[in-house]
Amino acid sequence: LLLDEPYTGLDPEAADRERWRLIEAAIAKDPRLGIAWKERATFKVDSLGDPKLSPADRPKILAEAEADSLRAVELDPRNPYVWLNRGWVLGAAGNLAGQNVLINGAGGGGGATMTGIG
Repeated sequence: LLLDEPYTGLDPEAADRERWRLIEAAIAKDPRLGIAWKERATFKVDSLGDPKLSPADRPKILAEAEADSLRAVELDPRNPYVWLNRGWVLGAAGNLAGQNVLINGAGGGGGATMTGIG
């Protein structure tokens, strides 16, 4: 495999399309699945690195990612990964204070304190 090819053998754009399809399928099957909303937020923040992305689209994508990460926390408040993701998304949006609070374990649901983190 080439370094820029995912292990699936798909080209990166095809891999992203498949990743998005799987995330959306999970949410369609069970809209209460917090981890799927976390993955959707992650995908959106990851997409900010796409060189084809217009800078004008960045605020909309970040707002969607923030809403998705908040939905994940609301649905699965005991899952440390959704809290870590929430902090990461807030940081990507420039809210470093919010990011630090959540990642260091002081978030509304106990934060993301887990072995080796926080």
